[in-house]
Amino acid sequence: MIGFGQSEEALKLRDDVNDINYRMEKHHQQFYKGAMLNSIGVGSIILGVSSAINPITYIGSAFILAGNIVMINSHKWFKNSGNSKYNSRMQTIKEKKRELKELLRYGKINQEEYNNAIKKLSKQ
Repeated sequence: MIGFGQSEEALKLRDDVNDINYRMEKHHQQFYKGAMLNSIGVGSIILGVSSAINPITYIGSAFILAGNIVMINSHKWFKNSGNSKYNSRMQTIKEKKRELKELLRYGKINQEEYNNAIKKLSKQ
């Protein structure tokens, strides 16, 4: 467990690991949604071809196209851009957490105030 006595490098490493885990989770969620759209599209095409109803086939093709776009777009979560909106928001949250730790360490806030502030930051 990383506590107040840990170096800044260890804290940064922990934050980086949390960032990677967050990005992987978001990628998997988006990729899964794209795969579901793709599956619905394949099912629609099979249904449309077997029943000779062209509009269902066209709708299935649209679902496959949309699913592939969503799946390809899910790879944006692997991009490591320092100027992205996500990184700037995460950096702000990290700075606020560090400030809260300092306030708690020097007794300017109590543990309950610290916990409430961390909960608020986690909801952002």
